[in-house]
Amino acid sequence: MLYYKSANEIATELVVAHRVRREVAALATPPRLTAALDALLEITPRRTEPAFAEIAACEELVFARAESRPTFEYYVGHRDVLAAKLRDIANYLELGRAERAFLLTRLYAIPPASAGD
Repeated sequence: MLYYKSANEIATELVVAHRVRREVAALATPPRLTAALDALLEITPRRTEPAFAEIAACEELVFARAESRPTFEYYVGHRDVLAAKLRDIANYLELGRAERAFLLTRLYAIPPASAGD
């Protein structure tokens, strides 16, 4: 059975995503975490050099590919450690339940890396 979201549900998700992106973009974090957050949350313009173009997971390990590189050569961290960091960020920013769910949903939606990466 397919579930279609109402216009109100979609609008709410967009507002939540915008708020999270705005709040996280204003937060000072180490460069690699900043680059990972930019890619994970689709924050633009990117705030680091090199900027990460995409993030992928291999098992529970998360890697990133810089915009100027063809391979996933940057280790971002273990998914559970990143989840803890995202919870810490959410606590620090005093994000609500919907915003916290958005952060963790983005983390657990990271696609697996393809075999050639």
